[in-house]
Amino acid sequence: MGRGPPNAMQSRVIVFAHEIGVPTSSQELYPAASTGMDAMEHMAATSRRGYSPVVSPLSRSYGDVVDLLAASRMNNTPTLVFSGFGLTLEEQPELLENPQFLALYGSPGVMGLKMRMRMFSSPASKQYRQSMGETVYGVLRGGGRITTGTDAPFFPFPFPFGLHIEINLLVQSGFTPLGALRSSTLWAAEAIGIDDDLGTIAAGKLADLVILDADPVENISNTVAVSSRIKNGVLYAVEDLLKAPM
Repeated sequence: MGRGPPNAMQSRVIVFAHEIGVPTSSQELYPAASTGMDAMEHMAATSRRGYSPVVSPLSRSYGDVVDLLAASRMNNTPTLVFSGFGLTLEEQPELLENPQFLALYGSPGVMGLKMRMRMFSSPASKQYRQSMGETVYGVLRGGGRITTGTDAPFFPFPFPFGLHIEINLLVQSGFTPLGALRSSTLWAAEAIGIDDDLGTIAAGKLADLVILDADPVENISNTVAVSSRIKNGVLYAVEDLLKAPM
């Protein structure tokens, strides 16, 4: 529901959506938490109402933000990548050498990201990332649900690569690697109602998997170390997937 329709309309939409089995989400916490909204997108989302933003210009949040997100069990997709991708690439430049990224975007993509890194790498950005990360981790500790997302294609950043950086940023915020992976798999599937088919490896679920060469529990950046892909039960080597079409 975007930046938030009037309260009365928002309440009617939520009731109707739930009657037909459709989950609801918006960019607002207030008053959505009291009207039954299922999820909130972004931590620093824009809003048409002055009382609704949940972070200050320096990305700090009051305790009621954490308490409401945790107690309401609203799913939150914080999109930390907005403020954190530049610093993450500055700290881990080897990510730009990833074969999948280079195959898809090439050297122009690397140059473009390096230009954006300069825009989003500053002491202020570091404080922004830390403050928002503390809020998101506080929601997790309070029993809230956090899932990964990038707001693609609105955000000028390659979606798959941005998702890996979002996972990385959750770990930097205090999540365990397993917790960050859960936010990207099981909780993400549950948030959109497809956990009967995806989100975990179990009998009867879709064989839709990636196989890694390195353990992401030891180092969360290893999520990009993909060696093969299983889609609909068929195994594909990553080298074959990256070949140019004939």
